Amino acid sequence: MGFMWLNRMDEAKALCEKLLSTGHDNSFIHLDLFGIAYFENDQPAFERQLDWVKKHPNDVEMIFAEGSAAASEGKFDSATEQFDQVAELDIANGDSEAAAIALAVSAEINSEMGRTSIAKKEAERALKLGRNEMVYGLTGLVASRGNDVQRVPLLLNQMDHEHPLATF
Repeated sequence: MGFMWLNRMDEAKALCEKLLSTGHDNSFIHLDLFGIAYFENDQPAFERQLDWVKKHPNDVEMIFAEGSAAASEGKFDSATEQFDQVAELDIANGDSEAAAIALAVSAEINSEMGRTSIAKKEAERALKLGRNEMVYGLTGLVASRGNDVQRVPLLLNQMDHEHPLATF
């Protein structure tokens, strides 16, 4: 990932390929390759990563990345479905906080695109599952964009009370 942030994509790809060739096959390596292929608009490389995802259908990190990519391409229904899938898998794995974050991210993206009713539903689901600073912050943004002037201060006060050091 460090090479990617420095815009040294060839070195990032080489490192990922080296790790894969030595038996280190995990979603984080494929996430880097997925991101590089996406940013470089390298469709064959992108398809290779999607093929890996098909062999690992319950990999939440990759499904989350696919949801983010779909949202950036304006495919909001697909993105929402993928974030919902991540949440369901996280719940099944006993990680309700991660599920809440996935739903809060979905809510924020939908609210940003003016899909207020979907955003509100996703935000409410997120708040039922988790109450970390990410969930409070993102659902506060959703409430603000939805002009829910009573809900915003409640969420921010709850975040401040439960997470006084949060800098969201």
